[in-house]
Amino acid sequence: MGNRQLIRGIIFDFDGTLIDSYEAIAESLNHVRSSFSLPDYTVEEVRPMVGHGLEHLIAQAIGPGRVEEGVKLFRQSYASLCERKTTILPQVKQTLDALDGRGYQMAIASNKPSYFARDIMRALEFDHLFAEVLGPNDVERPKPDPEMLEIIIMRIGLSPEEVVYVGDMPLDVEVGRRPPSRRSPARARSLSYRLQSQRSLSKRQIRIRPVPPYRTTAATVPSPSLTYSVPLLDVPRGVNVMMSERPKRTGSAPGIRTPESGGISGIDTSGSLKSIPS
Repeated sequence: MGNRQLIRGIIFDFDGTLIDSYEAIAESLNHVRSSFSLPDYTVEEVRPMVGHGLEHLIAQAIGPGRVEEGVKLFRQSYASLCERKTTILPQVKQTLDALDGRGYQMAIASNKPSYFARDIMRALEFDHLFAEVLGPNDVERPKPDPEMLEIIIMRIGLSPEEVVYVGDMPLDVEVGRRPPSRRSPARARSLSYRLQSQRSLSKRQIRIRPVPPYRTTAATVPSPSLTYSVPLLDVPRGVNVMMSERPKRTGSAPGIRTPESGGISGIDTSGSLKSIPS
């Protein structure tokens, strides 16, 4: 392996990756459309519309000239039903528990407002597994801009080479492939401090490092529709990735390593390695 770094942090997309919130989104979107005397969408019609942010979704549903009013109506409806009409996807909880048990730092970067994401995570009882949750309300530029990822990486104290991004849409692959924002370290540090909500970090705890362009690779994993977008610097495309075991919570951090051969591997519900065809 040489001096290649191990993966110690995992950043997840939210909708479609960890949770299924499409029923709640469709119901709230139809509430907006009915307010403008427009017919309802089916859940399947709404599904491909989701992922680019609420304003974009509302503009698609009722037109760009009504976005402000539509967003307000959507938020009122979604706040009342998102917790009871959202489910965690199959095997996701087991996978997250296994990753947490191996000591990975985990975070969420979503184009869903982070206050909705946090409410849903609390209702589904897996909020304690994540160190950070960011949404478009927390940054200047939502995904596919990599700003959320860059801020999370700084706040959890890792380098980009130590972090994996996981998503379910082409937009998520685009996030991983985007070059870094042209932001000065001072500006990045300012944004990171601004996002501290209930705790403060000293300058020594925030490690500012240059963020190189991400090289991505993709594979399916046990949870439906998940895609790994992995920053594998200096690793040729086609090289597979395997999660290594973490025997204890003490000592050196766990990692994802590049094996000499074999298919990509993911964690199954028993916590052992499971080979998945690439």
